[in-house]
Amino acid sequence: MENWRQTTDNWRLRNGESEGFRMPLSPSDDTRTNTNWNGKFGNNNNFVYHKTHLEPVLWKKETTHEDSLYVDPYASIQFDYQNDVQQWKHHLNDLNSPETARLSEKNNNIADRLMECGHAEFHSHNWNDALNSYSQALCFAERGTMYEGLAYGNRALCFFQLGMYRNAVIDFDFAAKKRCPEPFLVDVQSTRAECQKMAKKHTEPKVRVPKLRVSTDKKFPCMASSLEIKRNKDFGRCVFAKRDIEIGQTVLVAESFASAITTEKQVYCLTCQKMEMNFIPCKNCSDVMFCDEDCVNYENLHKMECQTCYHQINDVSLKFVVQTILVAIDMFPNIESLIAFVDEVTSDKGCDKIPKTSCDAPSKYGIFLKLTPTFKDEYLFRAYQAFTYINLIPKVKYLFDTEAKQRFLMHLVLHHTIVIPKNAFFDVAQFTDQFTVKYIFDVLSIVNHSCAPNLHFATSGKLGYCIAVRPIKKGDQVFINYLGDDVHKLPEERQKLLKDNWGFECQCDKCVIIEYSPEYEVMKMDPSLKYVIRNFENNQITPDNTKRMQLKKQCIKFLKKYGHLPWSTDLAFVINCFTSL
Repeated sequence: MENWRQTTDNWRLRNGESEGFRMPLSPSDDTRTNTNWNGKFGNNNNFVYHKTHLEPVLWKKETTHEDSLYVDPYASIQFDYQNDVQQWKHHLNDLNSPETARLSEKNNNIADRLMECGHAEFHSHNWNDALNSYSQALCFAERGTMYEGLAYGNRALCFFQLGMYRNAVIDFDFAAKKRCPEPFLVDVQSTRAECQKMAKKHTEPKVRVPKLRVSTDKKFPCMASSLEIKRNKDFGRCVFAKRDIEIGQTVLVAESFASAITTEKQVYCLTCQKMEMNFIPCKNCSDVMFCDEDCVNYENLHKMECQTCYHQINDVSLKFVVQTILVAIDMFPNIESLIAFVDEVTSDKGCDKIPKTSCDAPSKYGIFLKLTPTFKDEYLFRAYQAFTYINLIPKVKYLFDTEAKQRFLMHLVLHHTIVIPKNAFFDVAQFTDQFTVKYIFDVLSIVNHSCAPNLHFATSGKLGYCIAVRPIKKGDQVFINYLGDDVHKLPEERQKLLKDNWGFECQCDKCVIIEYSPEYEVMKMDPSLKYVIRNFENNQITPDNTKRMQLKKQCIKFLKKYGHLPWSTDLAFVINCFTSL
């Protein structure tokens, strides 16, 4: 069955008002452009910052009276950033205009154009691009119209071509329930039957979800009981091993406290950020999609941001600040409870105290508020931008309806803005367009950096997880890599990045010259290393599951024997292979 397209004039709508369906998106100025990697704008807890005029302003009140208002931290903005403020106000007016509001509305004209894009990609055998175009068309399809069924049916054909037969069957079933032209439904039923036969014969690869398969810490459920948070005079807060940890053991799995994503074309689930799923659209706007009804019901935040300008924000850093504020608002039954909680946390000065727990959302938020801030004056204007952005969301404006609450919100936005730069993880990947995700975690943000880490950090949807890749003995501190692919740069380049972004110099065995060990020669002749080199040529992983398991076994065997040695290219090669499996 070929992809089905409308062929008569009364089935086609060609006169759409807008050529585009979204405002153009691009990574922000503090996001690196490396592809397919994750890194961290993170917190090394021994960071020493220089004071700016931001620090004494944050959470300062006008007088010492109990009912006094917080000072307006943005009072000087009009003078310090006069031209920028004027340009920003023009941008806000555009963002708050009826024309921009229409970008979030269902629109069959745009759905039809996106269907045409999907047909072109389909006939060029670009199945993934066609899949995205049909999903976007589904976003814009007006409820109860044939465009819903056409989008589901054509998307099912993409799944069929990709060998994702079970997904194809699900979409064919969606299409059959929608209002569609009769010839199309006949084709749907015949192709669905073929898909069902193929689904029975074909075994689709299982999606691996990272899990802690060992006992967890009672106070910090995201962390294995083999770890503990302690203070160290050189590193401040850090994470140590309470007992030996084996290679390959997952020791940290945490759901992000908040995340934000920017992409022009790639379709994803707003709740779990999975891709290439049987997405269903939001019933009220054209901005987001969900995996299924479970993800729809789980995502309460979208009720606040639906049909607002939030999804038109074209700067991932600003979008991320706004998202963290929305998460905080949604966490508490009312604004008074939020204010009371933040007042209690911020009144306890210092960022290096060991948190008590991360068992619930407020405790995770408390850890977030106590992460190391970045007191740079340029973040004041970014906070001002985020504050004015978030006040365009009607629910926020309604909740913060007094001057006192607005002043509190000013400081809360500023606090979030200066915490994020050193503590947010991020992914940058190359699909059909630039794709950027930022995350913020709680306990994971306390783990320190090493250019030669003993933990490998990765993300899966909204989950961040750490796997042991070098032998970890009882009493050892655990480390992750903050730099992503930049960790492969020259030592002086790495040190500059670390100093500029986190305020410290790394003293790991990759950065400091270590005396040569005779064990290196023995390591180079090791049979496990030779096996990995033969079977991991050009960094390509074999699809054969049996060979993959054998390759993994040899990686673990090698790392157990030589992972304690100072960093080397051979060690890095095997770790890269192991974490790719």
